[in-house]
Amino acid sequence: MKNIIKKHKIITAIMIISLIAFTAVNIVWYFSIKKDFDRYAETVGLQETNSGDMLYRVQEGDFAYLVAPPGYLDWSGRLVVDDMSTATFTIDKDGNEHGSGTNISLYIWIHAFGETKYGFMFYDPDKKASSYGYSGGGRIKDEINEQVCVDKELNYIPYDENNNEFNQYIEKLLAENRDKCGEMMRLAKEKWDFE
Repeated sequence: MKNIIKKHKIITAIMIISLIAFTAVNIVWYFSIKKDFDRYAETVGLQETNSGDMLYRVQEGDFAYLVAPPGYLDWSGRLVVDDMSTATFTIDKDGNEHGSGTNISLYIWIHAFGETKYGFMFYDPDKKASSYGYSGGGRIKDEINEQVCVDKELNYIPYDENNNEFNQYIEKLLAENRDKCGEMMRLAKEKWDFE
């Protein structure tokens, strides 16, 4: 009988400790990342997409703002500013999306315990990367479709510092779009007040 009571006390203690640890992790998660993303989401509102998904998104003038909050107990989320002024997208009868013109998107990855990271997505099905002097490095380049990491001053952070041809191509792409990229970063900071 003493062994049963002792085992019961040990199991109860383990359950109480587990519950306290679980509650502590949830509290830390909420106050370190989730609370900020709740505030970001309030600035854009909830919207239903064509596929029925719910999305925190709003379009203001030529720009769309998107908030992708962290999932439950995920420690990072994403803010996006999309330049809608020069790109057009259509959907054909089969539901396939087709684009035209240059689309630039600013991505901001905010981490609870790490540094905020920035990047741009450049997409233009009408321009060839070879027009920037980039041969494609063994891949087919019939359109511009690049993800570029930058610091908060919009300086390029190369994936591979030894790939000079690609890095020059990206530097040229960024230089051509520097004013638009700077405007998007400014708008994001004004919209969401982050650092």
